[in-house]
Amino acid sequence: MFLNYRLVLLVFFLETSINGTGIIRLENNASFNVEELLSRIKEEDRATLKRKQIELAMKSLWFRPNKGGSRLGIWRNVAEHRPVTMSSHTRRGLPRHATDGNMHTYAMTHYRSNSWIAVSLGETYHIGWLSLFYLKPFAKLIRGFTVFIHDPKTGWEQCGLSRNLYFSSKSRYIIVDCSPETYGDHVLIIKKGRGALGFREIHVRAWVDSTPQDRIRREKKIKKDKR
Repeated sequence: MFLNYRLVLLVFFLETSINGTGIIRLENNASFNVEELLSRIKEEDRATLKRKQIELAMKSLWFRPNKGGSRLGIWRNVAEHRPVTMSSHTRRGLPRHATDGNMHTYAMTHYRSNSWIAVSLGETYHIGWLSLFYLKPFAKLIRGFTVFIHDPKTGWEQCGLSRNLYFSSKSRYIIVDCSPETYGDHVLIIKKGRGALGFREIHVRAWVDSTPQDRIRREKKIKKDKR
């Protein structure tokens, strides 16, 4: 009887901390409160969202980050094999599957209130956009989510000026574009209200210095295009 009482208290504590009434702590002293972030979500009408899409598309035509006076860089997925934290997860939808690079696995939360998935990038990057891959049967799970980026200097900021849906022969994915001046070391995806989140892969594209291998591949591609 006493053991069962302690077990009920433990489950209640875990449910409370996971679902956002407390502070969730991540790597590098980053933390967040789900309820506080949900209260800051900016709802925009279709006209405003369309205008921002056009502005972002125009900026992307000329914008290239300048790091240390060098423009030799590449947009790379900096979330690959990075640690993932989730509000909950199913038996097969483990957190590590969101960044393991395998399209045959997936990460999925339980159907609960204010589900969330957080990816720790390890250091601060200049983030351009997110590619969120999902399974066709899980299409309903990607509705109604909001993306936040954590900047060590300014805290959590909402990301996602536009949301474009793409389809390919292998998978489906949605693009969440960030503003040109977005920096962060953590990515957080929250779904407001009751529901679940499920993704095959979470890719975070950031501008990083290119390696010699990147330059070789780029030169080969240029030569191939000229033929």
